[in-house]
Amino acid sequence: MLCTLFGAVGFVPLIACANVASLLLARSTFRSREFAIRAALGAGRRRLMRQLLAESLVLAAMGCALGVSLSKWTLSAVSHISPLSLPRAPEIRLDSVVLAFSIVVSIVAGVLFGLFPSLKSSRPDLADELRESGAAAAGRELLGRRGVFGLNARGLLVVGQIALSIVLLIGAALMMQSFRRLHSVDPGFQPANLLTAKIALPPARYDTDRKRFLFFRELLSRLEGLPGVSGAAMAMSLPSTTWIWTNILAVEGKPPLDPGEMSSYGVWQSITPGYFHTLGIRLKRGREFTARDNVMGARPVMMVNETMARILWPHYSDGENPIGRHVKEAYDKSVGWMEVVGIVADIHEAGLANTAVPEFYLPCAVHPPQTPYLVDCPN
Repeated sequence: MLCTLFGAVGFVPLIACANVASLLLARSTFRSREFAIRAALGAGRRRLMRQLLAESLVLAAMGCALGVSLSKWTLSAVSHISPLSLPRAPEIRLDSVVLAFSIVVSIVAGVLFGLFPSLKSSRPDLADELRESGAAAAGRELLGRRGVFGLNARGLLVVGQIALSIVLLIGAALMMQSFRRLHSVDPGFQPANLLTAKIALPPARYDTDRKRFLFFRELLSRLEGLPGVSGAAMAMSLPSTTWIWTNILAVEGKPPLDPGEMSSYGVWQSITPGYFHTLGIRLKRGREFTARDNVMGARPVMMVNETMARILWPHYSDGENPIGRHVKEAYDKSVGWMEVVGIVADIHEAGLANTAVPEFYLPCAVHPPQTPYLVDCPN
């Protein structure tokens, strides 16, 4: 989406430069008699070109100054518009890099789009220009001297403007359509009104699963006791962040799965009770994890999403109930058979443009991560 927006925005200054070039060319055409008289009085071609380039650069400099001023005013206005709630809005500023880029682009545009009119006007046909009046010469210039495919220079610029405008409109339409489609996709969770943080536990201090587990339990206990917090949870990863793939070794009552088949793989997730409630992930069948499940040495249990349920139990959509079945996963074979206690809705782990992947969840006490994510939902 950002690449499409960048391309669409890039066409806007090109169209503006083409407009300015057309105006400069038209202006130089109507001044053809003036340049012819000056050339007849002894003005050299370089002097005429310098004058036209200077005029073009002055226009470019005025446009640069106006654009930078409007940008500065706009940024100041945006930072004071609280309903937008832009992340890190106070840090958005015009620095020396932006100013240097604007100056360079303005100079290049002024020289590039002022060069052709200056080349054209610095070589007037003295006899024809001085014989006719200014209006007649301009009309003859606009109607005559056809170039490529019967078009003069102004015609080529107009064709270029129309082409760029069409590309800009097509890109804008496609971007709006893609944006609409992305927003119509249900991510499977409620991203609004969530606070997240990534916590890196020092390996030297938290070198065992028990120490990490006790840290998570104490932290969540304090967070849930804070006023204004409706829920808090820890997870090995969050949607759109990193995740770990592993394969399912066996399913109760079914032949052993082939480890080489991608259908036996799934995303492994370690969470604390309250994760689904905090993120607003819907429970489809069974139950969520409880505090009794999230205790070291407790009976091993797991939850799966609907995509994995359909893969492991093909008749799940027709009424087959995976609740109570047992599954072995390959990340930690020592855990052994785990009972499926719940099925949750799919979420788009890799972003809205990607389909949901098979995923299963384990209590945090089974594999306390070294660098977990904290997520809480304020009231």
